[in-house]
Amino acid sequence: MSAESRDRGSRADWGTGHERRRELRMALSLPVRIQGQYPDGQPWEEMATTSDASFGGASLGLRRLVLRGQALHLSLPLPKRFRTHEFSAPSYRVYAVAARCGPALAGVFFFVLKPSSDGGRKEESTVADNLGAGGARVKTTQPFAQGEIIEVEEPGGAFRTRASVRNAYVGPDAVGRLNLMFLDETAPDRLLSN
Repeated sequence: MSAESRDRGSRADWGTGHERRRELRMALSLPVRIQGQYPDGQPWEEMATTSDASFGGASLGLRRLVLRGQALHLSLPLPKRFRTHEFSAPSYRVYAVAARCGPALAGVFFFVLKPSSDGGRKEESTVADNLGAGGARVKTTQPFAQGEIIEVEEPGGAFRTRASVRNAYVGPDAVGRLNLMFLDETAPDRLLSN
C-alpha cells in the first residue's frame, strides 16, 4: 500500500443507518490516540478528535484509510457513562473495530468479554477482528482455556450470547486471541452487513 493511499481519509459508522441505532449519540469533541496496522503489518499511530460518542462507540476524524473490520486501539478521556471499565482512570483504553468506511471519519464498535468464572480475571472491552454469524475471533489481554465458556455482549446493544473458547493463542503481533463459537445466539445481520 502506498503512503499516499495510506494517508487518504476514511469514514466508518458503527450503525447501518440512523434508524437502526440502538443508543443515542451525543456530540462530544475529545482528543483520542489511535493505533492500528497497515495490511503489511507496519504499525501506525495518530492523534485525532471524536465528533460524537455513545455507550457502544464513537466517531473519529482520521487522516489514514481505515478498512471495515480493521482493529484499532483507542486511548481517550471518555466520560464515565460511556465506559465499561477503567472508570477512575484519566484515559480510557479500548480495542474497537471500524464498521463502515468513507472520507475523513471512522466509526468504531466496542465489545465486552465476561469470564464465567472469576480466576482473577475481569470483564474487558475488546474488538472482534473476524466476525461471523456463528462465532468470532477476538483480542484479549487475559488467559483463557480451550473449552471455557464466556459471555460476549455488544455494549449498548441487544446482542448477548454465551460462547465456547475453541482456541486460545498469541498472534504474530504478540496479542492474545480467542476463537469463539456462539452458543445461544447468532450474530445479527446488522453487525455482519457491509
